[in-house]
Amino acid sequence: MLKLFRKKNVARLVLWGILILILPAFVIWGSGSLGGSREKGPTFVGLINNKKVSFDDFAESLHAIRCQIILNYFNQPKVLDLFLNDKPFMGRLAWDRLIMAKEARKQKIKVPDQNVVNFIRSHPLFLRNGVFDEKLYDYILRNNVGMDPRTFEEIVRDNLAIKRLNDMLTKDIKITDPEILEAYKKDGEKNKQIFDEEKFKKEKDGYSKKALEDKKNKFLEDWLKKLELATSLNIDLKDYGKYYK
Repeated sequence: MLKLFRKKNVARLVLWGILILILPAFVIWGSGSLGGSREKGPTFVGLINNKKVSFDDFAESLHAIRCQIILNYFNQPKVLDLFLNDKPFMGRLAWDRLIMAKEARKQKIKVPDQNVVNFIRSHPLFLRNGVFDEKLYDYILRNNVGMDPRTFEEIVRDNLAIKRLNDMLTKDIKITDPEILEAYKKDGEKNKQIFDEEKFKKEKDGYSKKALEDKKNKFLEDWLKKLELATSLNIDLKDYGKYYK
């Protein structure tokens, strides 16, 4: 498990509970793999910057997205089940992840092993009584994620690189007082509330954080759309399941 990183005195991160009892809903990997058939369909998923994306690459990205969703929603089984069973949602996320991962590599973003380890060792999914439990970590990867630690840790590294890229792109984005006020008014209109200046002053910090996060997300959404202009698909992402062997 983290033996490779320990030899280097480093460790590494995963993406985004106390799982003493493992629920069947957390088993996310099938025994099949993705692959195109020369006779029955396309031989590759699509193009990103004029380079072919294989079915194996897409499958790896899909598995990585599943890992990230489990890490983020492991303690919300209904949300987890909703996401993992939504094929159009999962397919689009897997494709977008491939685009962003390629961009992170293009920008030469590196994630040290230590960052990866720190993330893994602090994630609540792998803690028992507040302490990282290596046996629990190995058990969850083996029985509930269905992959070896090295593969999982590399998925974490890529996800951290994408996060670092997103942070780099949005680090200079600021929010102004008029934008905060606009966000507050829109929320009030949505909830049919009359503008209350005193209430706004009390809640301004919270709306400032939300407005800034929304602004960053909008920037990243537009940025991704621009990157998508240099891509094309050979398959319908909503029906990627038919390519499982």
